[in-house]
Amino acid sequence: MRFSIQALVCIAFCSLVVLTSCDESAPTGPDQDATGAIYGDTTWVRAIEHVSGSLWPRAMVQAHDQGFVIVGLGGVANDTSHGFILKVDDEGYPLWYHDVGFGVHDIVQHPSGGYAIVGNSADPEVKVYLLSSNAEVQWSHAVTGKYGRGVAIGGYGEVLFTGTSTGGRVLQGSISSDGIQRWVRQYDTTSNDDRGISVASHGTGSVITGELRNQELGQREILLLETDDDGNELQRATFGEFLGDTGYRIRSQDDLGILIAGGMYTFDAGNKEAAVLRISQGFEEVFTTTFSGSSGDDYAFDMIVRNQTVVIAGDSDSELFLACVNLEDGAVAWKKTYPGAGQGCAIVKHPHGGLVAAGGSDSDGDGQYELYLFRCYSDGKMDKTGVFVNLTPVQ
Repeated sequence: MRFSIQALVCIAFCSLVVLTSCDESAPTGPDQDATGAIYGDTTWVRAIEHVSGSLWPRAMVQAHDQGFVIVGLGGVANDTSHGFILKVDDEGYPLWYHDVGFGVHDIVQHPSGGYAIVGNSADPEVKVYLLSSNAEVQWSHAVTGKYGRGVAIGGYGEVLFTGTSTGGRVLQGSISSDGIQRWVRQYDTTSNDDRGISVASHGTGSVITGELRNQELGQREILLLETDDDGNELQRATFGEFLGDTGYRIRSQDDLGILIAGGMYTFDAGNKEAAVLRISQGFEEVFTTTFSGSSGDDYAFDMIVRNQTVVIAGDSDSELFLACVNLEDGAVAWKKTYPGAGQGCAIVKHPHGGLVAAGGSDSDGDGQYELYLFRCYSDGKMDKTGVFVNLTPVQ
């Protein structure tokens, strides 16, 4: 069945604005240099605006047919209690769009060819949906909880999700591929204000990152929690200087261990810096790399692993940035900021080379946020730009 009006408020197509001032002509023949950067392929910029509300993107995946699917908050309701799901082709042009009756925070490809999404409503309930490749609902679950933040596919094809319980505990659940709820767990701490934000498959179980409140100091630490296939806790650790640290995205690699992208408050900077942590399988810190802009707080919200590097997307002084970190020693290979792109939240590889990043920006000053989407080369460079002007609804 498809999203129903009663269940999800609205499923009808809504008007979008697509604007680009890019020259779409591409140089002939890709030319890959010694750093792995691919030149000679087209870069582009897209601005997509909802006709009556804001679009705050939260996560993005590559579609099975080489396009991209983006989820986030806003849409027709124009508030964070509602969300959207949008599919674009491999050049960033919208193919279909749906408003969703709850805020959608994460998405992952499912082995069936569809997508699993997670979010939360104001009830409060954590919402977990399995969608077909065309956004038809295959099954759905509502779990009592305050926040639904992260989703992943487990080692047996099950859907894993994490968030926060109504009592402020880290929450995790598992739903079988055919939609049967296997278990839901909460993890005890001395605080009642902890959050699970991202989850990843790890061996036969999973790992979770987020934030754990330190009751004595009244601040947050980056949480790393490992569980087995039944959701039982195996080990945990915290990282940071206890001054407001958060893990936003976690990846598990057999050969690299565990990677966390987030934000860490440091005394040297005097504010929050974007951070990449590499952790061993035994939960020992291999390195922590932090970096920031000229002022204000910085965050790393998403990342992809590419050979022996990780590329992160985040927010630097309220502007989207990408950065590449060497996984051998934590050295920053490059960092690029994209003025006007808003707050960066998601990054994926483009199937034909390079990177695609998403952010949100009120570029034209009308009080509504547009979704900003662009493709760059694999070293972050661009040879074409887009301009936010003359936004006109497209029916």
